[in-house]
Amino acid sequence: MRSRILRKTFVPTAVAVALAVGTLAGAVPGYAVPQPATTARVTQPAMAEGEVGAQAVVNLGLTVRKAKGVQTWLKRFHGLYSGPIDGALGSNSWIGIQQVLALYNGYEGDIDGIPGTQTKKALQRFLNYEGYNAGTVDGIWGPQSTNAWAAFADAMVDYYNIP
Repeated sequence: MRSRILRKTFVPTAVAVALAVGTLAGAVPGYAVPQPATTARVTQPAMAEGEVGAQAVVNLGLTVRKAKGVQTWLKRFHGLYSGPIDGALGSNSWIGIQQVLALYNGYEGDIDGIPGTQTKKALQRFLNYEGYNAGTVDGIWGPQSTNAWAAFADAMVDYYNIP
């Protein structure tokens, strides 16, 4: 009886001490002290010219400055973008791009703000038509498409005098 009392008292205490010290081999993760959850930042820090930020996946390789050139082109030339000129091609920017591509470059997909395969194909078609050589129109966004997109965006930066 005495050993049962010791076991009920000693074992939980030893487990708690071992977990606190971190020396209990094979401890069950459920007994670990929970760590505070980390949250993703919603806003992006300011970046230097030529730097590619975390939004580069959405920007398809464009720098912030070049993405601002594309947003300005959408806003001033086409009137299809009313958001901020912030250099992050979010869903509103992509909706504008898809609308331009639907008007002029055979885009038949959803106007949903998601740069999927159909959007990329139409964008490649557009870039090739404009003389930027995005390569094969296949919806696969490789280095040639990225370079063509960057060259087009650079032309918009120059044309609209984006700082």
